[in-house]
Amino acid sequence: MSSRVIPFRASFTGNQEIPTSVTALSLTNDVPFNCESQEQENANDRLLKAVEEVFSPLLRAMKSFGIYYGDTTLKHFNDTSCSYRKRNVLPSIYCCVLASGFWLNFILASTAMIFDNDVYLVLMMSFWCLFMALNATISLVVLPITGAKKSRLEKYLRTLLAAVKTINLEKVRKNSRTALAVFCLLFMFAAAGILAGSLLLSFNIGTFQPWHRWFGFRIFAPTFLVIGVGSWLLPIIFFCITSLMLETLFDDLHRRMSPAYSTPSMDLTNFKVEYHKLCEVVELADKVLAPLLLVFVSVYIPLLCFSFYNVARPRDEDSQLFFLFNLLWFLFAAAILAVILVFGSKVGEKVKHRNSFLHSFSNSFLNNVSKLL
Repeated sequence: MSSRVIPFRASFTGNQEIPTSVTALSLTNDVPFNCESQEQENANDRLLKAVEEVFSPLLRAMKSFGIYYGDTTLKHFNDTSCSYRKRNVLPSIYCCVLASGFWLNFILASTAMIFDNDVYLVLMMSFWCLFMALNATISLVVLPITGAKKSRLEKYLRTLLAAVKTINLEKVRKNSRTALAVFCLLFMFAAAGILAGSLLLSFNIGTFQPWHRWFGFRIFAPTFLVIGVGSWLLPIIFFCITSLMLETLFDDLHRRMSPAYSTPSMDLTNFKVEYHKLCEVVELADKVLAPLLLVFVSVYIPLLCFSFYNVARPRDEDSQLFFLFNLLWFLFAAAILAVILVFGSKVGEKVKHRNSFLHSFSNSFLNNVSKLL
């Protein structure tokens, strides 16, 4: 009988104790997992909000000047619905109309060279109109975030959000706001200068031969030049802000890898992986910024050359006013090109010296560990 009673007790004990232990184990394991996933989700939301605060005002400004027609809130990366795509129809038509106006201005200016006009003045206006038209076209191709197809900007932002865990972008956000405030000020000065040059001097494509016969060109040309100031300056601000964000990412990693923050528990391999992820972010950012940078350099330098010639050459009629106008324009354009080169060179230097930095960090890290041991 004892052989029959013992299995009964064993089965009773198993039925009572095993479920209890399994339930307790599942409770203790689920709580940390849920907390960790919730913290990671909150960190991702904070990072997305920080990046949105940097780019969203700039994208809204670009949208108002017709060089961007996509999402400005950065919250619809996965929204591929038809309703979302329909919301971009009217903005895309608006952008195409303005871009067509920029290109028409360039055609009017370039064809005026074959007639009896001031060649160097026409060349300067032609390169300026070409710069506006190319900036607008490249921005409309590269930047818009829509639900139909991933743009280069969207790929860059996705990789950035995946590679970076936490980062303080307050400095970049303030600089973005400051840049937009400066743009508003420069836009007012540029618009006033264009109108003054059109009325007082011959800085009006509509007054060139043979377009001076139709009064509508005298209104059309300066109007699109004023609107084109946004196409001229806003892509430059986008380039500088993106470069500043990349610089901030590398500075944050360099700070955490510096000997002052190094401890024996730090993992050098994780830092190398994080550094290479940032380099991937830079590669995608390069695909976004490279077309704009090519236009900045290839078109801006001839524009400065013809502007300088117009400043240096003698002119009889309206000489003082013409000289002052061209001088201010030349100095303004040269300062903008200098800003572009400075911001672009900073990111290049940080990526270029990554291997030497990692090597020096590994040596200092090993020295600190040996001292502690």
